[in-house]
Amino acid sequence: MYLAFTGSHGTGKTTSVFQKAKEMKILAKDKTVGIISENAMFSPLPINRDTTPNSQMWIFTNQIQSEIAFLAKYDVVISDRTAVDAIAYTFVAGFIELGKAMLELVKNHIKNYNEIYFKTLKHNNYLIENGVRDGKDKRFQEEVEVVLLDLYEKLRIKEISKFYII
Repeated sequence: MYLAFTGSHGTGKTTSVFQKAKEMKILAKDKTVGIISENAMFSPLPINRDTTPNSQMWIFTNQIQSEIAFLAKYDVVISDRTAVDAIAYTFVAGFIELGKAMLELVKNHIKNYNEIYFKTLKHNNYLIENGVRDGKDKRFQEEVEVVLLDLYEKLRIKEISKFYII
């Protein structure tokens, strides 16, 4: 089973991942539970407004690689982000052709997600400056959310897995 949290930065995804992992460990005592941390913070390349095409490729491919590895190892995987998140940031950064190519690649991979929890800005505004995320630019955060919602619509995610907007 693969559960993922998605949404713009500063919406409480990380906290929700740990809460969901705790729930799953209690509910499924005989199952192994793996947590995929948000990988953008480990990027050796610039992120957020300073991102580059190579940065976005690193984040996108690292996310998919982590997901494939964790799905092979654990009964339940809970992720802080989806591969679609990297695509949204790619489009917002203006790397349109790269974003389109990523979108084509993710069309098959998206079927791995059983449940996706979309953390909205309206209900989950925890944007803070922490040295990694862009905590000052509310407009940037909003742009990412709009693009993410559009991408999930294009991918018809509601027909593939359970999709919760929270």
